[in-house]
Amino acid sequence: MLMKALRPDKVMTLIKNYVAETLGEAFLRPPQLDLSSCFSESSCRAPIVFILSPGSDPLAQLRKFAEEMHATIHTMSLGQGQGPRAKALLEVSTRSGDWVVLENCHLSASWMPELGKLVADLQHANVHSNFRLCLTSYPVSSFP
Repeated sequence: MLMKALRPDKVMTLIKNYVAETLGEAFLRPPQLDLSSCFSESSCRAPIVFILSPGSDPLAQLRKFAEEMHATIHTMSLGQGQGPRAKALLEVSTRSGDWVVLENCHLSASWMPELGKLVADLQHANVHSNFRLCLTSYPVSSFP
């Protein structure tokens, strides 16, 4: 607390040093993303959610993995007015078995209730078993 008051610019460095000394360097490194494991545990009825941090973007890895799996992947960056296009893309892809990545869900807060309903509807809809939905968002309160 004293350091926060006297040198707020050093707090993060001190916390990192403390974690490294107490728990080890491994606790400072983010875990490696294992898409193969994610997809083997996923289903066509529940989205895979990527919570982003500054500088992170799983899209390149997703594209590469989709290619390895011989899957067709469609990406759409959400934002103002993209909701209807995203809904149409989901409707087509759930039937064809394509993968859909809806990026930047945090930019489309007003459409999140509709997306929540669409995801809930996957539980009862006729969905191709190869279909996958991936969502990316920064951690914001508007993202369910």
